[in-house]
Amino acid sequence: MTVISDRFTRLLQEHDLFLTEGAIIERIRRETDFPLDPHVLNAGFIYDPDQRILLKELYTGYIDAGREAGLPMLLLAPTWRATPPRLFAAGLPEVKQYSLDAISFMRELQNDAGNYGEKLLVGGLTGPKGDAYDSRDGIPTHEAVVFHTEQIQALAAAGVDYFMAATLPTLPEAIGIAQAMASTGIPYIISFVLRPTGSLFDGAPLQRAIDTIDNAVSPAPYGYMGNCVHPRNFNTALEKSLFIPQPDLADTPNDSHLPRIIGLQANTSDAPHEELNDASSLLGDDPDKFTNAMLDVVISHPWMKIFGGCCGSNNQHILMLGEKLHKC
Repeated sequence: MTVISDRFTRLLQEHDLFLTEGAIIERIRRETDFPLDPHVLNAGFIYDPDQRILLKELYTGYIDAGREAGLPMLLLAPTWRATPPRLFAAGLPEVKQYSLDAISFMRELQNDAGNYGEKLLVGGLTGPKGDAYDSRDGIPTHEAVVFHTEQIQALAAAGVDYFMAATLPTLPEAIGIAQAMASTGIPYIISFVLRPTGSLFDGAPLQRAIDTIDNAVSPAPYGYMGNCVHPRNFNTALEKSLFIPQPDLADTPNDSHLPRIIGLQANTSDAPHEELNDASSLLGDDPDKFTNAMLDVVISHPWMKIFGGCCGSNNQHILMLGEKLHKC
């Protein structure tokens, strides 16, 4: 029987601001000679001694940034691509064993953090079945429930504090993932990759995505986030989402969905996702510019409380962000 922890809900209620980590996969791709597996990316790094050391160093850099800022932190296990068919294709253990090993690795990091470990939450991370930046790879809701349930149940049994489904490009698949996560009773966050137009990659308006999932799934997500989007583009997306035409209210802004958006893991570049994905070198703002852009999000949306980095970010970005958030 899965033991459901209330640490996530308690800490989120006790603290106004949280950090989460910056880039992991992109830093391995850009900064090291270790190849990412074509099926599971960095999931297998926990088994190779040298790769495990690297992974630990990357996570520890973010943990140290959180400690320095004096803010609690949400950590995410290296499980974004660790679904049963991908694990099999990569020659890794089956999903129950892999999930236990991955969460054990994260708990080691938590224990190594000493007293600060009490302010760390370990999350089970999932992603879309296919390409996160191509809505044509999205799958229908019923298929998503079937496809994602085995990994989500395995992560629940491994003892995660919460779930996050990240970089979701389509609404139907997001609904299915939410249903699978809700069935565990563990708190969960749904995080979309967004266009500046205020929509998901499949064209679903952000407002409709939030309202649909909230009404279709019980319990509903703890909240929603954006990730893999620059802070300026995120602000633009939220502004555009206010003016989605409603019956008989076409010219009236609707901000009822905004308080459900609780965080952002941001890119350091405002270039389109396709350009970032194909770039031969790393694109992005330095820590100071990135942090100032993130603070604009904090000021514009004071109910949001979880902030971190995505593509282009490193521990220096998270350290500066944490220091300035601490002063808010």
